[in-house]
Amino acid sequence: MLNKLINGRVGFAWGVRAAAFLTLGLLIIANFSCRRVRHISRARRLLEAPGRVSSKFSTTGTYWIATVGGFLAVLGLYIPYFYIQLFVSTHDLSPNLAFYSLAIMNASSFFGRIRTWPLGGIDASLFPAALASLSNDLSDVGIRIGVGFFITSFGLLIGNPIAGALLNPGFRWSHLIIFCGVEMLGAAAVSVVIRQMVVRQKGRQIV
Repeated sequence: MLNKLINGRVGFAWGVRAAAFLTLGLLIIANFSCRRVRHISRARRLLEAPGRVSSKFSTTGTYWIATVGGFLAVLGLYIPYFYIQLFVSTHDLSPNLAFYSLAIMNASSFFGRIRTWPLGGIDASLFPAALASLSNDLSDVGIRIGVGFFITSFGLLIGNPIAGALLNPGFRWSHLIIFCGVEMLGAAAVSVVIRQMVVRQKGRQIV
């Protein structure tokens, strides 16, 4: 949408405004669709109750290793989305394909989510659940998720600029692709290590 508006007759200013109005409209619909839960369980009250952070929070190795894994994952996760159009353009493919490549990339995930629906889109939703599951004290869940996202946010901040620096003016894509692949493989390796640590702690394979 932004590509079409910014590069068309509308221009940059109104293109951004149109995207903002669309987001505002969807946000209003989402807000009016929410309703307050009247019956709050005891576990929910405990989660919302203020209290001291457990002394074990800073010494939980599995939690910090999981956070490092999340950092590595987001460091390389969005690189393809940022550079797919430039990749197509620099390989002398159709300008129309370059223009719509990002939309095609996003739309194609729809079929993947149907095919593997239990696994579709879990990269973002499972991370906070995993951090929460590593806590033995419910009062720590909120701060664990908050600190985890705070640390991983720096991966989002620096991942794409690093990829751009590796690409350099000569468009040597191999460096960027290797960087992205290594980060994702590193995140996967950390996930395996974390799982084995939790299996050892709990003494069972289903964790």
